[in-house]
Amino acid sequence: MVRKYFWLPVIIGVGAGVFAILFVEALEVITHLVLEFIAGYYQPLPGGEGERETFTWKPLRPYLLPFTVSLGGLISGLLAYFFAPESAGVGTDAAIHAYHHGKKLSLRSSIVKLITSAVTIGMGGTSGREGPIALIGAGLGSSVADWFKLKESERREALAIGLGAGIAAIFKAPLAGAIISAEVFFKKDFYIETMIPSFIASVVAYSIFGTVYGFQPIFSSNIQPFRDVNLIVLLAYAGLGILCALFTRIYVNTFFLVNDTFKKLKIKDYVKPAVGGLIAGSIAMFFPAAIGNGYGWIQLILDGKWNNYDQIFLSAVAVMLGVSFTIGSGGSGGVFGPSVMIGGLLGASYSLFLNSQYNLNLHVPSFTIVGMVALFAGAAKAPLSTLILIAEMTGGYELLVPAMIAVF
Repeated sequence: MVRKYFWLPVIIGVGAGVFAILFVEALEVITHLVLEFIAGYYQPLPGGEGERETFTWKPLRPYLLPFTVSLGGLISGLLAYFFAPESAGVGTDAAIHAYHHGKKLSLRSSIVKLITSAVTIGMGGTSGREGPIALIGAGLGSSVADWFKLKESERREALAIGLGAGIAAIFKAPLAGAIISAEVFFKKDFYIETMIPSFIASVVAYSIFGTVYGFQPIFSSNIQPFRDVNLIVLLAYAGLGILCALFTRIYVNTFFLVNDTFKKLKIKDYVKPAVGGLIAGSIAMFFPAAIGNGYGWIQLILDGKWNNYDQIFLSAVAVMLGVSFTIGSGGSGGVFGPSVMIGGLLGASYSLFLNSQYNLNLHVPSFTIVGMVALFAGAAKAPLSTLILIAEMTGGYELLVPAMIAVF
């Protein structure tokens, strides 16, 4: 009992927090060497990561992006092909597959995933940090279970605990991380056995990560009080939910279409991410929001510094295509972060368009955040944890009801 509800989650939480720090540090080093030094792109940062005052709206040398992203794809493809094939592609998918088929995830796969994802994102690939850290945490949990010589059912629990702890750290959302560890593995069920140890592991991972990077939410925002919301605004939130649901279907279909196309290509698997990276980098030349994880662009919208609704909508399409070619080709990374990006860009463009055309005076930051969680809920198939996530990302519950309307 003590092992299950204390030692196991604490060890997994410590490991997940440390790996999250190493991942972010590796990502920052590669980003500085490649995107900033070579491409001349100083990306905007979200409030929780320092919110850079001086940044470039577009790379000084955008013509280099196709080559940097392609090279990143080749490096990650080679590392995954020769050292840990399970680290290729979407991190959460590999963890879910391992959970349901009783496959072990080694600590080596976590280390390779850390390196390949840092290379992919740091060199400009459209990807997120959440998927990689989910697989890293899951691999750590599986390895800890092996060290303790746990039986199969307990090893699956440890895998789920590690996945949630990793997400809790990188999202700075311990409660949502714990819940997603019980929710993400099933479409119509809830893995209640992991809840208590997941809470412990997520808090530990979050505390370690926050000690280094701060405990403030990822995005700084001024959210409209719920008492200022009227029926028209609630209907607009419902419309945003429908829009996000439709776009989620387009997003998923596009991703798997690209993924199936690359699977049929008669070239080496480690070359495919380079080809996908070349295409993704070409898209990023014209839409900087599709470079890396792009959270800083959402912060610009929340701060009212970016309000061109047609450009924002096209950026959402660019992110969708960018992640499809970056990850769908076999590159290393995750789709959770891009899902948040796409939803936020959709919510912003939707509200800005309605304000412009119908003079509705909708609160753009609120619609941006609700769009983020609405599309993320659909892509991750985890509506409950997503609703908790919105409170932890914004530091309050003002958007809980609008988010429930949009998500469900």
